[in-house]
Amino acid sequence: VGPMLSLGGRGQLGGRPLDLSAERGVAGPDGLRPLWVRLTAGDMHLTFDGAQLDDDVAGRLGLDGVAAGQPLAVEARLTYGPDELALSDVAARLGEGRVVGVVVASLGAGARQVDLLALPAQLLDLPPDVVVNHDLGVERLRWRGEWLRHLRLSAIAEGGALSLSRAAADLPGATRLAADGVLRR
Repeated sequence: VGPMLSLGGRGQLGGRPLDLSAERGVAGPDGLRPLWVRLTAGDMHLTFDGAQLDDDVAGRLGLDGVAAGQPLAVEARLTYGPDELALSDVAARLGEGRVVGVVVASLGAGARQVDLLALPAQLLDLPPDVVVNHDLGVERLRWRGEWLRHLRLSAIAEGGALSLSRAAADLPGATRLAADGVLRR
């Protein structure tokens, strides 16, 4: 069923120290292989604790550190298989702000990678066989010195269109903002 694999290294990223350690354990009788990854870049720490079964991977993903001068903590359940990449049970905190939600990317036949950092900027340029479902909630967000509350976004990006089923927020001054619709390239 394959040997245990270990990987480790040190380097620099943007002038900051980078440390990586990862391990894939020996498969148990049920075929599950334990997986763990630790990546530290400066004051940011990424962890993954999970398991692999054939081409499927699932486990807990964590990120903590400092971003924009504020404490950052993110936890989520990550699942990855030949046809889907999902982050569920997402809970993130940046300073006093909190975000909860789910991100799912359905991958078409033969598609084996998703660039999550570039994804938001490319939602309208997705290949026709990729579907991204967004469901995001933020209880409080400080923006330009004011508090926005109860932010919600539910959308599906598919085939060059972004279908917004719900976008809403409570703005300062007892104002409620809500929108829906479709954006096409």
